[in-house]
Amino acid sequence: EKEKIEISDEDAEKEAETKALEAQDAADQAVHAQKEAETKAQEAESAAEEASRARTEADKKAQELENAANNAASAQVEAETKDEKVKYEMSSVRLYHNNGFHTHTSDFKSLQGKKFVWKNEYNRDEEEAGTLYVQEHEAVREGTIEIQKVENGQMTIKWSGRADVGWSRKYGSKVPFETVFTAKIPASVPYILDASKSVRMTIDDKTALEILNLEEFNEEVMRVSESRVWDSFHTVLKFRLIHAKEEYPGEVLFTNGKNNFELKMEKACPKKVEFKGVDYNLRVNYEVFRFEIS
Repeated sequence: EKEKIEISDEDAEKEAETKALEAQDAADQAVHAQKEAETKAQEAESAAEEASRARTEADKKAQELENAANNAASAQVEAETKDEKVKYEMSSVRLYHNNGFHTHTSDFKSLQGKKFVWKNEYNRDEEEAGTLYVQEHEAVREGTIEIQKVENGQMTIKWSGRADVGWSRKYGSKVPFETVFTAKIPASVPYILDASKSVRMTIDDKTALEILNLEEFNEEVMRVSESRVWDSFHTVLKFRLIHAKEEYPGEVLFTNGKNNFELKMEKACPKKVEFKGVDYNLRVNYEVFRFEIS
């Protein structure tokens, strides 16, 4: 019996040791699982941060694209011919756009070879094909404007299509026309910065303009708007022109009203910058700054 008791105690000890080892293994597994969970949590946090950075970058790119689109050059083409030998009512034939159309570029050189086609009186952007004037103003029903050359400060433009004339049965509606002419490229291009959307606008692939103190500027706008003492408007608009990764600061000094201003620009700036004015109504979230840059 004594031997049996000793064997029983020995078995109990072995079982206890086994249980202890199992408990230790379970504890080790729990620690391992906790570390793995912490690693997964860190990975998830890193992924969330990366996704947030990606969203921020995507939003920034989208805003840059929107700004680029908003500041793309808008063309307003007009051609006119006169013959002094013909009586005045038939001496002038005009082909023109009332409201222009978007070229989707801010660089004149990149216009070379581009074609703008209207299969109907209006395109998808609701921009008109144009107007032909032969005694009366009639709609261009379909047309193509092709920028053939851009050189020596001029553009060669070919404009063809069909337009209503209303002259006779033969020359009534959808009369074919074609003209080639040159147009002088303006020395400077107007740019509009819509501050309700962004404080930064893209000029070209190397150049951008950014307002630096919009909040401070708008505090003065709100003060004057509330007091309605318009000639008490005194403030400074600070901005910078970024070109080829270099920054060139500028300031617009306003005294005695928003229409009385003076521009000060860093002399080393490679671009000619002119400030043309500001319009605002902050109650309806409207604020635009006009610049000319060449």
